[in-house]
Amino acid sequence: MTFRPGQSGNPSGARPGPRFGRAALERAVRTHVAPVIDELVERTVEAALKGDTGAAAALVNAYSTAMATSANKGTGTA
Repeated sequence: MTFRPGQSGNPSGARPGPRFGRAALERAVRTHVAPVIDELVERTVEAALKGDTGAAAALVNAYSTAMATSANKGTGTA
């Protein structure tokens, strides 16, 4: 296939799927986040209790996501 003047790039488009592989993301989370998750949650709760609305919103969002995920798996308790 030849390109016409002014045409560039990949005419069939980008490959489907994420550019940053799921395995790489999971590995990064296990390596960098998992070891400090308890401290991150504790600091976020403390900030929310001191009036940080962003921290409070993050906690509510994380909690509601966790409950929805648990409910979808049939183990949800609220």
